[in-house]
Amino acid sequence: MNVELLQEWLRPYANGLRELALVGDTGGGQLEVLFRDPFFAPLHRLKTPAKYWEGIRLRDGTTLYGTSSVENVCIAEELAYGDPGLYLALPGPNLAGTVVDKLGTPEQKDAFFQHFLHKTAWSAFALTEPDAGSDAAAIATTAMPQPDGSYLLNGAKRYIGNGMSADWYVVFAQTRPSHSKRSASVLTIESFLFRADECTTGLIRSYDRTVGLRAARLGRIGFQNLRLTPEHVLGYDKKPLNRGFTGAIATFQLMRPATAAMAVGIARAAIEYTEASKRLTPHEEIVLSRLKWEVKRGRLLAMHAANLCDQGAGKARYYASMAKCFMNRLVAETTRNCSAMFGSDLRSDHPFLEKLQRDSWMIEYMEGTSNILTLDVHSGLLANGQLPTTVWTGGNRS
Repeated sequence: MNVELLQEWLRPYANGLRELALVGDTGGGQLEVLFRDPFFAPLHRLKTPAKYWEGIRLRDGTTLYGTSSVENVCIAEELAYGDPGLYLALPGPNLAGTVVDKLGTPEQKDAFFQHFLHKTAWSAFALTEPDAGSDAAAIATTAMPQPDGSYLLNGAKRYIGNGMSADWYVVFAQTRPSHSKRSASVLTIESFLFRADECTTGLIRSYDRTVGLRAARLGRIGFQNLRLTPEHVLGYDKKPLNRGFTGAIATFQLMRPATAAMAVGIARAAIEYTEASKRLTPHEEIVLSRLKWEVKRGRLLAMHAANLCDQGAGKARYYASMAKCFMNRLVAETTRNCSAMFGSDLRSDHPFLEKLQRDSWMIEYMEGTSNILTLDVHSGLLANGQLPTTVWTGGNRS
């Protein structure tokens, strides 16, 4: 795949998102343009497998579908450079589509992906919880098996992209209660795929108020004895060990490089805006030069992790975590430094940069926070023999 040609194809859409960025941040009604204008329609199909649509055609004749990790990294960076909140708010399969494509039965895939071909619709990937965050092993939402084979879903999810307006949901829950938040077995966690219009009762949805990424329409979702059938288990034709928890981990491995790439796009936008909007002092030029160098490192790391993911390499997981952890810090540092160069005039005279700073803070909480990612990287380095197994205890090694 020619990365430069894909970036060239994406550039007009990134510019279109940039024009709507401040409107999206205020929740203005003009956002209907993003959802209804045929110009943006190709973006609504991204992450849909080749079976269901014709794909996008690059200038060299290559056809892409946005389903590989490398493609996702390129798409995330360019569209987040335009506006990260609007990128996340786009209709289509999105993150839920990734896990449905990996785990769904043929019937589930057909129902899910064909739905988005015929109407403007949204999907939601519901893992994050108010107390557990994105820690899949600490899920408190339960789906208790009933004598007739159905499940009763109870619990709450929070900070779910398009959670209020989604037509389709992928929801993770425990199928057996746990006395400890850390004792969930991989075999007790399932993912469920269902449509919102199937839920006459038991589904409660509302918007979350966030400082950044306001256009992403993050939502809260509550479940009160929501009844689901065995056919709602995502990948019910597979063994329990190959679905549920495994699906969550596989999705994070695929999406963490893309989230790191979103941070690259935000950092690029902040640097370029600063360079175009003020006369820099020698010190400011040095600061921006260093940040540019760091952002390039972040891009290379995200792309390397994406390549490993597509190859199915064993090191993909901790490289994906490494890329996300690196960009968590760097994107916040970049927008903070750029904002400081404008002083007290930032909010009144440069609302776009002020918005980028708020958006950058939200990256930390997407697809794993830095403390979780650091543990993941450490475990990966140990497993690959790249760290000593002995620990310094003060006087003796153990």
